[in-house]
This record gives sequence, structure tokens and C-alpha cells, in this order.
Amino acid sequence: MTPYHITLVDSRRLALRDDTVAVLSLLVAPQIDTRAVFAIGRRLFEVGGLEPLEAILDAVTGRLGPDVAAELMMIWMAIIAGEDLAA
Repeated sequence: MTPYHITLVDSRRLALRDDTVAVLSLLVAPQIDTRAVFAIGRRLFEVGGLEPLEAILDAVTGRLGPDVAAELMMIWMAIIAGEDLAA
């Protein structure tokens, strides 16, 4: 199920539907645009920390399976580690 929004720990609500749909679309493309997936993840991480990334990861797991979710996690691990994809 694609989350429409989540409530963050600080009680702010964050809309996720468009970002979730974008990530799902990018992950089913014949060639994954890693930079676009990374950019979405970085923006969400800056706004809400791990919570939005976890919500989208759950949606990807449910829709596309654990193998694709693992690929997404590999891309987003750089964000969590504080790395920049361009570097």
C-alpha cells in the first residue's frame, strides 16, 4: 500500500504518496536512475530523518519484493552514512 503521509516523531505530517510513486516507477524502469532515487531519498532524509525512508522501503518491499527493496536500501545507505553520490 502506498502511504499518503506519515506522522513524524515531532508530530509533523509529511506527504509521501508522490515520492513513493516516483521511487516505485524509477525502480521498475529497465535501468534504474540511481541519482534520481538518491535525490529523493536525500530530500526526504533531510526533512524527516529515517521515518520517510522506512515508509517508502516498506512500500517497495510490499510492491516489488525484498530483492528490489535491498537495491533501494543500498542506494539510500550512502545518505544515512552522510555520503554524497556525486563524490
